[in-house]
Amino acid sequence: MSLSDLDATNAASVSTVEPEELRKFENLVRLLDAESASVREAVTEELAAFGERLLELTQVTAASWSPEQQFVLSEMIEHIRSRQMRGIWEAFAKITDVNLQLERVLATIDEAQPLGGKDVSLTALLDAEAEAFRQAGRDANVLELNQFLFSEQRFHGAHKDYYNPHHSSLSWVLQHRRGLPISLVCVFMLVAHRFNLVVEGFNLPRHFLAKATVNGNLVLIDCFNGGKILSGQEIAGLTQMPNIDIHELLSQPPSPGQIGRRVLLNLVNAYNKIGEPAQGRRVQGLLEELNQMPRSFFVSTPRISPDAQYQRGQLVRHGRYGYRGVVVDYDARCLADESWYRANKTQPERNQPWYHVLVHGSNVTTYAAQTSLIPDYSGTEVIHPLIDVYFDGFANGFYVRNERAWNADDDV
Repeated sequence: MSLSDLDATNAASVSTVEPEELRKFENLVRLLDAESASVREAVTEELAAFGERLLELTQVTAASWSPEQQFVLSEMIEHIRSRQMRGIWEAFAKITDVNLQLERVLATIDEAQPLGGKDVSLTALLDAEAEAFRQAGRDANVLELNQFLFSEQRFHGAHKDYYNPHHSSLSWVLQHRRGLPISLVCVFMLVAHRFNLVVEGFNLPRHFLAKATVNGNLVLIDCFNGGKILSGQEIAGLTQMPNIDIHELLSQPPSPGQIGRRVLLNLVNAYNKIGEPAQGRRVQGLLEELNQMPRSFFVSTPRISPDAQYQRGQLVRHGRYGYRGVVVDYDARCLADESWYRANKTQPERNQPWYHVLVHGSNVTTYAAQTSLIPDYSGTEVIHPLIDVYFDGFANGFYVRNERAWNADDDV
């Protein structure tokens, strides 16, 4: 259930408020000004007993309340909304499809904002964008969709008026064609999902990019700047950024919970910058409820592809342990025996490509799952005693593989 669903439920229930119930409610509210603290406490308890009907009764009452009465009612209603919001986040956490989960999270954030243009649902707007791409007759692949959405300026970054809260609303972005980096990436991700294309987020501290695998190669896309595709050199440059682990970011894309948290943080900042602290506090409340979710809601699971994403001779790095090396060969699935697999600390999924990697600066070869590896764009040669056995040279950041068959006995 979304916030709009809750509002619709409340609106539909207004006609069920009985005059006697309304009179009781109004009389209780008037007693909130009683001099006796025990009376005020008893009245507050009776009002709390109305539960979610307190929202309906407050909406239909014609009485004018004092500032003290309004404060107590607003505090109680905010508590009810907080409980409802917690239930919404908990429902989203049970959704197994991460794209559907993300869409629901962003739609709920949209509905909580005092923004216009909510007559069309987020899902309908995304469906319309996907249909526009389909009608354009383009090939359904990541690069074509990127060009359609951003390179041709169908959408563009909000370089001016950056802190306008509208730019964090995905529905508004879809209708007005400009937004923040994270908003534009979310448009890309959710439209791509409608064509069974995998696009993920790349969560830099002061920027947000899109990440995809194209023909086995990592592609990072800057949607905020015209859908620019970062070069290998630019990706390698990201590894020099202080205080971040670029390899962890590559191997662990942000979950819907993490994206929702970042969007809400952007909104709190935006409302404070434009002088609307009351709205900022309300968004802060949504954020606090989101932060109560289990840790699993903020942890992503690497996608498992049955296709080999790394080539023989390609430089790779282990996403968790950080060592780098070169791919000698790979298997379509893990061929190691069960005792070896059980001894593996991480135990990645067996039914995916597994790679034989010569580890730089050692005489060790390792056997690593595809989800455990990320590309290494350093362009630096690997020092290993078996390099000359399996490779004939090194050029443009790749080793040239020879004809010699891989010897599994070389695995250590």
